[in-house]
This record gives sequence, C-alpha cells and structure tokens, in this order.
Amino acid sequence: MRALALLGLLLASSCRSAAHDEAAILLVLREQRDAWNAGDIEEFMARGYWKSDELLFVSGESEHHGYQAVLERYRARYTEGGAEMGRLSFSELLVTEVDGDEATATGRWDLDFERSEDVGGHFTLDLRHLSEGWRIVRDETTSD
Repeated sequence: MRALALLGLLLASSCRSAAHDEAAILLVLREQRDAWNAGDIEEFMARGYWKSDELLFVSGESEHHGYQAVLERYRARYTEGGAEMGRLSFSELLVTEVDGDEATATGRWDLDFERSEDVGGHFTLDLRHLSEGWRIVRDETTSD
C-alpha cells in the first residue's frame, strides 16, 4: 500500500512538472512577444533563443546558424532602412514535451503593420531546458 502511495506522489509530481514546463515555455513566448512589441530585438532574442553557434533558424529556403546570425537576420529585416517591426501576436499555441529537457512548441505568428501589409505564418520550435531556462534551439518558420 505504501508503494502505491509513493507511486501516486511520483506521478502527481511528474504531472505538475510537465504543466510547470508548459507554463514556463508559454511564458518565454509571451516575454518574446512583449519585447518585440516594445521594439527591442535584442531582448526578444535574449528571452527566447539559445545563445549558441548551434542555434538553427530555418525560414523558406534560408537557414541561419548561430545566435548572432539570427539576430542579424532580424535586425536586417525589421529595423534597417526604416523598416517597421509591427505588432507581434501568437495564436494556436501547442506545447508537447518530448522528454524532461526537450520540448516542441507549434503555433501561428502574426505581425500587424501600420504602413504595410500584415504578415503571418506558422512555426515549430524545438526547445531545450538549459541553466538559463527554456530556450529555442531550432526555429522553423513559414510565411503564409
């Protein structure tokens, strides 16, 4: 009987852990959204992406390897030459825990612009739990 009680506690603990991980991952995405909408690409990157040369961002036909390359892509696309960053929103979010240290998040992203046509698409993020928290290690993003 005691073993069953212990097993129940372990199962309840792992369920809370999975729910906690999902909430932590969704918080990362909210913090990224908030940083983007504040016009802070550096904070957007720092809140969500793995600061490593192994980070991978895939969009359409292009691949960008490494934190700095992804940051430069965002800067070039959304801040240089008077570019407008737009207002970012996420929807259709789904987090699937792969194991205790890795997870996948999918969803839709939308950028609403004042001076140009809105854009959006879907993403699949592979995340890893690191010492600094959950971080995106691979980002595959498509546009509509």
